[in-house]
Amino acid sequence: MNKAPLNSNFLLRQRRETDFWKMSKILDEFYQRDFSSIVDTMKGLFPRSWQDRLQADVPVVESACKAVAVQYRQPPARRYFLANGDPISTNQATALGRLYQALGVNRIFKIASEKMVVQRTMVGCIIPQPGTNRSTVMTFSPYEVEVDPHPIMNEDPQMAVEYRFRVPMKADYQEINYGLLRMNKDGAFYEFQGKKTGVFQEDGGYPKEFEGNYPVFVFRLGEPQKGSFFCSLASDVMEAQQVVSVAASDALHASRYASWGQRVLTNADRGQAETLQLGA
Repeated sequence: MNKAPLNSNFLLRQRRETDFWKMSKILDEFYQRDFSSIVDTMKGLFPRSWQDRLQADVPVVESACKAVAVQYRQPPARRYFLANGDPISTNQATALGRLYQALGVNRIFKIASEKMVVQRTMVGCIIPQPGTNRSTVMTFSPYEVEVDPHPIMNEDPQMAVEYRFRVPMKADYQEINYGLLRMNKDGAFYEFQGKKTGVFQEDGGYPKEFEGNYPVFVFRLGEPQKGSFFCSLASDVMEAQQVVSVAASDALHASRYASWGQRVLTNADRGQAETLQLGA
């Protein structure tokens, strides 16, 4: 006889919260020293006086990221080996070193490791530069990529069913237009303004040297929940940024509009100031 679960929290279906991607975007903005979301918070807390309040934002998130992530402050020393464990030749190692330098790997990984302190998961992919025979490395915060993970092997990036990256496709001084980089086992395509074009090949296929693998890598700080690809966000750091920013703004507002004025003595010489008596 089949029995229903007795535990009310024993859910057989759980919908992903959209606040996760919203929080990820806010954390990314704080890392970039963009505190525009604090204005919305102040509107909710001080609906009558938020216009009169000056923002006094202290970069809590950025400072925490740079203080914790120290791995790439100095370029790492890399050693390269073949699949059987034998080291590659000196010439090959030199060529790979030049390749890493041309791709800007150390700079990209430094930023990714700093963001990972609060994002807890960073996804990267290697894609070709349009119109050239070169490649580029791009990293994405959780709000910039959707992943359909394998339900059991959810941590393995190669077992994912599909990736959907938000990538800039057109930009000018006024706005940025984004498209979709859809990547699954059938192929990789750009989707933008109703058009679909292959990323690596015209038909969307992958190069043979990929051997059926995604050109995707993942940084994680922690362990994701079962069935989830992403780790939990550092919401405590985000809340610390909001609390410090609002408290500093509130203190400035109080000092400007709620503090008692102090009497000021003018037109007195040094002798008069030294013999001045205050009080009744």
